[in-house]
Amino acid sequence: MVKIETFLFNTKKHKGNPDLLVNIKEYPLIDITQLDPDYLEGTLSIEYNGQVILDKTCWDLVDQLYIYFAEALLHYKKEGEAEFFFPDTPVTVKLQKKNKAYVSLQINEKQYALPIDEFASAIFYAAIEFFQNFLKLNPRYNGNFEIELKRIKEMEQAFFS
Repeated sequence: MVKIETFLFNTKKHKGNPDLLVNIKEYPLIDITQLDPDYLEGTLSIEYNGQVILDKTCWDLVDQLYIYFAEALLHYKKEGEAEFFFPDTPVTVKLQKKNKAYVSLQINEKQYALPIDEFASAIFYAAIEFFQNFLKLNPRYNGNFEIELKRIKEMEQAFFS
């Protein structure tokens, strides 16, 4: 089973300290005054059958990461492969078709075989959950995030159609 969780740093002065991360599901605990909605730093935690693929030490701009993953999935569906870099850190992500049911996910030099439909479902679900919870956390910032949420939902429909 693919499990994805989103964490945001609860302070601008985090210096990458994973102890300062808060799960977006617990959005009432996040101090909105400590966030810059244009620069949302945090992590995506990705696990497959208990194996950690991406952990809290690999942080970046989480809203942009979800868009990058979604766009890469669409490219993968068309071309059988996709590649992107994290927005602000030197992390490379590659998707490559192993067979009809599995994708090879490579993050830097580590490689994992995942069921593509389950992985894509988990990415889109976590992205939608992230944007919806952030809108609850900061309803005044609904413009861009509502656009991104709509875009994620459209990409999800395109992927599974």
